[in-house]
Amino acid sequence: MRIPRVKILLVDDSELMLSYLASLLRKHKTAGPLELRSAKSATEALEACAQELPDAILMDFVLEPGRTGLEVLSAILALSKGAKAPRLAILTQGKLANIDEQRALGLGARVLQKPLRGQEAAFLERIDEWLTS
Repeated sequence: MRIPRVKILLVDDSELMLSYLASLLRKHKTAGPLELRSAKSATEALEACAQELPDAILMDFVLEPGRTGLEVLSAILALSKGAKAPRLAILTQGKLANIDEQRALGLGARVLQKPLRGQEAAFLERIDEWLTS
């Protein structure tokens, strides 16, 4: 029996972070094969989701001046009407303000700390848990 590919959209305005996350996920042996796509802006993320809704989205909290990942996730959820909504996660470097964390949870998104050097294994464990929940 063939395991279906999990389609994940990575969204971050840092090309370096996108490459790092993609490399980390590709090397990791998860519950199944991954198909990774990336977007460097809110606009690119929305366009990618309009073309094909991924199974999961890992989105940076701070994307561009005046726009947060939470706003983009809300717009993506609106696009997914009638379809199975993707799993959502907000990536952050530090702790989110309580109101932002509550908004993320209200959207059904998990809040994950971006992997810090030396903490990749713990990050990947959280990703596995998130993908299989």
